[in-house]
Amino acid sequence: MLDTATLVRIPPRETGFFDSLYLDFLSDDAFVSSRFPGSYRQDETWAERCRRRLGTSRPEATPALWREAMEAHVRWGASEAARRGLEDLASGKAVAVVAGQQPDALGGPIFTLAKTLTAVALARRIEKQTGVRAVPVFWCASEDSDFEEIRTVRFTGAALEPGEGVLPESAHPAGGLVGEIPVAVLGDTWDKARAAWKDLPGAALVGEWIARAQTRARDLGEAQAVLILAATAAHGVVVVDPRWPAFRAASRGLYGRYLERYTAVREHVERAGRALVERGYKTALEEPQFEFSLFEVLDGTRAKLDPARARQAFDAGRPMVPNVVLRPVVQDAVLPSVGLVAGPGEVAYLAQLRGVYETLDVAMTGVFPRLTSTWLPDAAMKLAREFDVPLWDLVKDTDGAMRDLVGRLVPAPVKNELERLRREANDGLRRFGEPASTVDASLPQLVESVRSKIDFQYGRLLEGVVSKRKSAFERAHPAAARLRHALLPQGRAQERRITWMDVAAHEGPEFTLAMADLTALHVEQCFGGDPAHYLVHPAAEPGPPS
Repeated sequence: MLDTATLVRIPPRETGFFDSLYLDFLSDDAFVSSRFPGSYRQDETWAERCRRRLGTSRPEATPALWREAMEAHVRWGASEAARRGLEDLASGKAVAVVAGQQPDALGGPIFTLAKTLTAVALARRIEKQTGVRAVPVFWCASEDSDFEEIRTVRFTGAALEPGEGVLPESAHPAGGLVGEIPVAVLGDTWDKARAAWKDLPGAALVGEWIARAQTRARDLGEAQAVLILAATAAHGVVVVDPRWPAFRAASRGLYGRYLERYTAVREHVERAGRALVERGYKTALEEPQFEFSLFEVLDGTRAKLDPARARQAFDAGRPMVPNVVLRPVVQDAVLPSVGLVAGPGEVAYLAQLRGVYETLDVAMTGVFPRLTSTWLPDAAMKLAREFDVPLWDLVKDTDGAMRDLVGRLVPAPVKNELERLRREANDGLRRFGEPASTVDASLPQLVESVRSKIDFQYGRLLEGVVSKRKSAFERAHPAAARLRHALLPQGRAQERRITWMDVAAHEGPEFTLAMADLTALHVEQCFGGDPAHYLVHPAAEPGPPS
């Protein structure tokens, strides 16, 4: 469980992780909120969405879709809670709160699970406030074709030594759906991760999840489903895979409307982009993405279409998939969605789509910000406790914080005496410059040159003293040198680079419990107008304030 005493809250604007559009979305700025169907902070707005979704705004999901979903969940070994949620959606008495992400071999970056459990927490709040059954749904973006985005997964060993798994180029034909990468190709990555995790508290747990995926999944998309269902078994999360034939059939009505109105759709996206630029924001969707937004699926690969070819494919009943412009609209057209949990990237492109929803006769769902956090390994908490290092300093500039720490480890008498000697040498030579000029006018320049060289050598002597202390420190704290990779890998927010299964391996079963608690806290604080980025370590003693 999460010990809130270990939390450090960082105002989102102080992190440097988010662009101005997302920051203004978090603060419920009037202009940004107008790009979405109402504020994400008002219970009354969510209640109205529920009434509309269960009333006149019915989804296009069919009984065949729900049967196919149940068959998949049984095959994947879904929990009873998940199956009950699926039954409630199928019966028409529940609404959905959706979160989604592309699949990867280890379940996705940390923010994937953060999105999913934020959907759980938001669904629980909606139920409590409205009395309407709300089911958290994970949308497996298996129809995406960006192989490079999901090809490499990163994890850490017991001493934070970095590791990675890379899928072979041969696993993915050009334009292929990433969800259809065969499960056998994932074995090497899974073996590397389990070897790195073998001595960690959660090794058995994540090993069990991987074993389930190996035996129950047929491809990467299904492996993602199995991993998410295993990690969220107690929370009743339902997985939707848009590759299901019944889902594609249910999407045809929307695609037909799009084929009739695609010019208006393009104009709405372009106009919304101009409005954002005029307010000083960057646009997420550019012309190649909204020029035309449907692909045909041929032998497991996406083939780009123009309007004429799309009409032919549609009339022939061939399978079609959307790009980023239509994907959320398809989701809300087919599923009984009232909420979409989104991160910065999604908020950026959703801000251009409200007119698209209206043009295609689909009610745009409410958009809610996902949890953002940095999970602190034991090595970070140990440094914070032993050396009074502010946790946020350690995250935002690990190298600088470590330099300051090591500098403080040089004994004061040594440092003070060295500084005194250096100061006296500099002062003495500066004083000598004036009398030296009485001998020859060129001598002060020589004196200054000597002073500069001596000062440089004193600096080297100080570096040598610090280096000795640093070596001793690193021997005593071997994981400290690897903290930067764990806290801010490749200079990016941790939650975008490290997989959530890596944190589960380090923390054990407490991780998913703590994450669920944290997302519940996040949801409540968002409704209270006080979102934050959290620094958290569920098993740690309280660290110093930041």
